[in-house]
Amino acid sequence: MMKQRSLSLRDFLLILIVVILWGCNFVAIKIGLSGFPPLFLVGVRFLLVFFPACLWIKRPNLPWQYLFRYGFFMGIAQFGFLFYAIQIGMPAGIASVLIQAQVMFGLPLAALLLHEKITRIQIGGILLSVFGVLYLGGVFQSDRTLPLLPFFLVILAAASFGVSNVVYRQIAEYNIKQGKRTSSLEVLVWSSLFIPLPMFALSAVLETPQVVFNAVMQLKAPALLSLAYMVILSTFVAYGLWASLIGKYSASLVSPFSLLVPLVGVLASVTLLHETLDTRQITGMVITIAGLALANLGTRLVSLWSSHSQKEHPAH
Repeated sequence: MMKQRSLSLRDFLLILIVVILWGCNFVAIKIGLSGFPPLFLVGVRFLLVFFPACLWIKRPNLPWQYLFRYGFFMGIAQFGFLFYAIQIGMPAGIASVLIQAQVMFGLPLAALLLHEKITRIQIGGILLSVFGVLYLGGVFQSDRTLPLLPFFLVILAAASFGVSNVVYRQIAEYNIKQGKRTSSLEVLVWSSLFIPLPMFALSAVLETPQVVFNAVMQLKAPALLSLAYMVILSTFVAYGLWASLIGKYSASLVSPFSLLVPLVGVLASVTLLHETLDTRQITGMVITIAGLALANLGTRLVSLWSSHSQKEHPAH
């Protein structure tokens, strides 16, 4: 089926809904951590993503190793580091920006493992993002405004996110060779099978059963509602809409809108959590997002400009 080239107004609004749901997810994480220990919360979240959805979402016809690798890097590593970082002091809004630094890790890794071409413009975007992340983290200042350990943990989460995206592209390549399409929702649900038990084991060791038990016994509505938001809205609704839109159009048309997620994350955190940002942090976030935009869109924009120029001024 030929994919559409331009977004309809309805689908553009659906993309904005997805972006808002994912951006506000960082607020939900912060609220959820007010009631749940972080590692235990990751386990519960993905237990509810896997079951009962596995009863009606079929397992993708993939070797189990692909699902395990994706589940490990996407769930155990990415969200384990992210949730713990937010729990010990990383502001949710800044986390929503720093996690997008996955591009800095994903693009070079894709070039190395998948032999994807990486352009000079993308390299420039990565370097600009690296500078923005370091500036945001206070590396160039003596009076650090972000705590070091949470900052380092979010960078580890971003690296894990980048690796999981490369694993997902390996899954997509495997399916292409088999003449099949890749369902992101199927991969997400069935890779979640491998997340709860390791997270519960880590929680038992690092958070202790007594702390978990006391937290569960004292749970209040905001933490439970945030868990429902993460599972239902941020996962099933948002991923389902995103997958259907990419299937209808193309990844190159839809994916750039994900750059709006950190913007929503920052605005939601400032508005709903009353987080404050100083001038240095705002500058660092702007530089980081500019680098991400350049790495994601720069090559495409240059190509479009070149083709437009050739149409405007054809060779004689």
